[in-house]
Amino acid sequence: MEKSERKKVRRQRSMKVYSYKSPDRSIDIPVYRFNRKDQFLPFDLPESSCGNFSIKKVLVKRKTKLPVVSLRNALFMGLRATQIEVEHPVYVHKLLEHEWSNMECKEDKGSLWMTSYPQEIEQHHRQLKRFEGNVLVGGLGLGLALSILMNNPKVKGIVCIEINGFVRGLVEKHLSPQKVRFVSSGRRSFNIIQSDLSTQLKTAQRFGIKFDYAFFDIWQPTGARVLSETVIPLRMLSRGVVPQENIECWNEDEMLGQVRLGLQMDVQLLQSGQITEAGLQLKVKDKLAWPFIKQFLKDPGNKSMTPEQTVKCIDRYIADVKHLRRAYRDEFYTTPPRPEIETAQPEPTW
Repeated sequence: MEKSERKKVRRQRSMKVYSYKSPDRSIDIPVYRFNRKDQFLPFDLPESSCGNFSIKKVLVKRKTKLPVVSLRNALFMGLRATQIEVEHPVYVHKLLEHEWSNMECKEDKGSLWMTSYPQEIEQHHRQLKRFEGNVLVGGLGLGLALSILMNNPKVKGIVCIEINGFVRGLVEKHLSPQKVRFVSSGRRSFNIIQSDLSTQLKTAQRFGIKFDYAFFDIWQPTGARVLSETVIPLRMLSRGVVPQENIECWNEDEMLGQVRLGLQMDVQLLQSGQITEAGLQLKVKDKLAWPFIKQFLKDPGNKSMTPEQTVKCIDRYIADVKHLRRAYRDEFYTTPPRPEIETAQPEPTW
């Protein structure tokens, strides 16, 4: 390592100056200081633009209250809603995608991909805390996941797949100081590959490449549709590459919570007679909800369940999906059969 590079590494060391704790003391949100400015991101990432992507900094003023676990997370994930009050001014990073026709706009506008607000900091720390060995990361974002993993002594190797070259150009060079320390601290490897995550998972299956853990975060919304169209296909492509129980998908539990709520509403409609079995089959389009509905319709006695019994039944199914990942198998992802609906046949014209 050259002398100038060593100086840069020393200058950009993560300087944790203080941290915020939630009111119940269960969540710790660290704050770092670079160039005399406080921020939640654990490495120095300046404002910049590359292509139609940009990184912006937003100053959060003193006495501002920021959610750590939002009401939405609390509702769908069973967590306790909590927030912190900022005691000192602190900067928050945003990764934005702009339309090419609006690149001259200097305002904080664009499609938001990621932030370093305490809510996302907590989500990343919670989902990455048990990782060890060789880790696969899908999606670079602001580099938060990579930074957390590089500070974990149990992690031996990291491979990050990022499809967008502009995002890579914005973030990768600023991760270099942490990368140097990570690689030089033992037999560790670190690579960022510009490619499609699905393609790389298929390649890993073909050549027998395996990872101990994986973290996927390549989507913006957190609805049940993303679960069916993006999360589940990625999990299926990961078979033989990463153990299902060792895959963490950003905010997947929130998506499962929405599936749980949708199942409760559908079953209540069926039990109250507001919808028929055929109508329910036509209504249910979610690939994860369908296995439960299919089993529920097999037993006519299920219609007479009390609301409490129904909720417990749905909770057991979601728990199986969440903890055992039993539902991530081929047989669960067949298209729900559509019932035959009798229609009046047109009379012959002859």
